[in-house]
Amino acid sequence: MPEFYIKEIIITGLGKRDSSVSFTEGLNIVSGPSNTGKTSIVQAIDFMYGDDTPPFSKQTGYDTVLLRVASNRGEFLLSRGFDDKEIIVSEINSEGTTIGSKSLKAKPGKKPNESISKFWLELIGIDEEHQIIKNSNYKAQTLTWRTFSHSLLISERLIGTTNPILIPEYNTLKTAYLSALIFLISGNDSTNYEEIESADHRKVRKASISRYINDNLMTIYQEYDLAKKRLDELGVADIEVEVDKLVNDLTHVESRIVKAANENRKITQQIGQYQEKLDEDYLLVNRYSKLRSQYKSDLERLTLIVDGERLIDEHLEHLTNSTCPFCNGELPETERESYIEAARADFNTIMSQLDDLSEASQESKEDIDTLVSKINSLSSQKQNLDSLLDTELQPRAAELEKTIDDYHRYSNLKHELAAMESMQQKFSLDLKDLEEESPPASNPYKPLEHFDAIFWREMSEILKGLLERCNYRPLHDAYFSKKTFDLNINGDPKQVNHGKGYRSFLNTLVVLAYRKVLADYAKFNPGVFVIDTPLLGLDEGENARNFDSMQQSLFQYFIEHQSEGQLIIVENTNELPKLNYAEHGVHEIVFTHDENKGRYGFLLDIESR
Repeated sequence: MPEFYIKEIIITGLGKRDSSVSFTEGLNIVSGPSNTGKTSIVQAIDFMYGDDTPPFSKQTGYDTVLLRVASNRGEFLLSRGFDDKEIIVSEINSEGTTIGSKSLKAKPGKKPNESISKFWLELIGIDEEHQIIKNSNYKAQTLTWRTFSHSLLISERLIGTTNPILIPEYNTLKTAYLSALIFLISGNDSTNYEEIESADHRKVRKASISRYINDNLMTIYQEYDLAKKRLDELGVADIEVEVDKLVNDLTHVESRIVKAANENRKITQQIGQYQEKLDEDYLLVNRYSKLRSQYKSDLERLTLIVDGERLIDEHLEHLTNSTCPFCNGELPETERESYIEAARADFNTIMSQLDDLSEASQESKEDIDTLVSKINSLSSQKQNLDSLLDTELQPRAAELEKTIDDYHRYSNLKHELAAMESMQQKFSLDLKDLEEESPPASNPYKPLEHFDAIFWREMSEILKGLLERCNYRPLHDAYFSKKTFDLNINGDPKQVNHGKGYRSFLNTLVVLAYRKVLADYAKFNPGVFVIDTPLLGLDEGENARNFDSMQQSLFQYFIEHQSEGQLIIVENTNELPKLNYAEHGVHEIVFTHDENKGRYGFLLDIESR
């Protein structure tokens, strides 16, 4: 895990609101249009690394940079005025109070231990002063943070450079930087180097290189034989014609799939509608049945009443007086006739309702029969469409896609073979040159020769993987050149046939590979990287909006590798890929350049810009 990360940058000024941005340990993306202060964030960090240039003009009314750092050794607050040559470093306790302040020189000068460099070096575990070689004559200098900080903070001005992105802008600083990198990785400083290479050392070195080249040649031969065999198995007369034909077939099949799927969806919706109506009819029939039972019960009750009254009438006909047979009370004639008439009226009403109910019930049953028939017919159609999709169209589409992929692999194999042949020739020449190498008259210091084989192998393999992961096309071969300390791609140096946008993209990948090597192998890992506009000028046309574009893939890689340390990316709004950053814990800082929407820019007092 990295030893520290930048937690917050604050810009202050008398009578001005404090303007701050905070960061997390992982991926941080600062986006916005031009002139919103994005690049000033990068400059503020470099200013606190010891650079001379402040992030803003004093005409803004702001005059001081504060930088909060969290580390394994505690939390610190750094403060530097725009005109100051010193940086005040204060420790922050658990309550947020600053303690133990000390003033350090921004520039190392003749006393590096009294400079801000010592603070930054101590954060990554370099507590003692170390000497590194700075030229071919083995002259040494003190290791400082500024010796290698340019490789950790990539400015917008340099992101698209044709020169090696990791090498300092001024060539006189190259040797010192490479020596510093060797120290970061291995812990070996100038004391571990001999000025004169012994014969034994030269013999061992040549043997090691020879073994490395021969091993690579053997690997290439094996891969070549395998690729050649696969190519022969796929033999095709005219691959382009075949692919065009297959693509046309696939387009036709996919069109049929879409049509069948749409029809299937319509049928499914119609079945659902019919089924809903069918359920309603079933419910009505059930309700009619219950109501019919109720009507029949009412009829039975009324019939019982009428029959009872008839028995009473028959009984009265045999009596001489109109008395009740039960209580001997007089039976009023008018009341008996009125009761019977009401019962008969209810009976007739219910009979009429029962007839209506039977008619409605019959209509519902007829609707049910019709709906069942329609549903069965549509279900049969759906079954036929399902069968067409599952057993014919979709398998055919899958078959065509696989065949197209096979032909694409065939095409790639041809390029792969060509690249292998080129590498084979190169290694063979290198081996010949090594065998013919004569002992040098002198042995000047060449830092590139002091990087072990692991460094070159890992840089090359990581870069090749990054190019594949980020969908760089066409990609046949790539490696990290020992000669240029830069990416060599498809047999050519980076600057060949690459515009500014592509150079920015490729330079970013080099920095990412460098970051990965430091994270995995370095004894002292700085851990914090800043890249200003990695997509500067990169235009992929319509492909830029695709999920597999270089832009999209690069930022997806950023998201997936947050564990390697803090990464601060600055990018223009119109070039920032549309990804769900928040879902992956990415910290976003968005400037809008719009007074009515979000945050205008870095400085809060807009009128003072």
